[in-house]
Amino acid sequence: MSKLIIRIVCIPLGFIFAALGIIGMFIPVLPTTPFLLLAGFLFARSSKRLNDWLASTRAWKTYVMPFVEKQAIPVATKARILIVSCVVMGISAYAVKDLAGINFVVWFTLELVLLWLLYLMFVRIPSSAKSKQ
Repeated sequence: MSKLIIRIVCIPLGFIFAALGIIGMFIPVLPTTPFLLLAGFLFARSSKRLNDWLASTRAWKTYVMPFVEKQAIPVATKARILIVSCVVMGISAYAVKDLAGINFVVWFTLELVLLWLLYLMFVRIPSSAKSKQ
């Protein structure tokens, strides 16, 4: 594949995944680190300037660098992820408490998401003491 075609495909996709990763910092069901890693991969294949820009962002330094360097997430970052996720899911659960019929489905889904998040944070993804900043 020619370099031009790779750039035409990878740059827009890189921006899409970078945006999803940044949105994932605020919305619990979107994974931040995998989207930013994918954006980094796409930018590295298509544009050194965009790859350098992504690596200089706060999102990359907070979520990706500790994971890339140590294959772990700092305990403080895990705590922040869990707190924000629980608050947003609690608001969602409260918002549907009066809707007949849907509240069970929403609550069940939120419980599954919370269990998955707890599994990831406490079992699957190792913790590191603190991040390099």
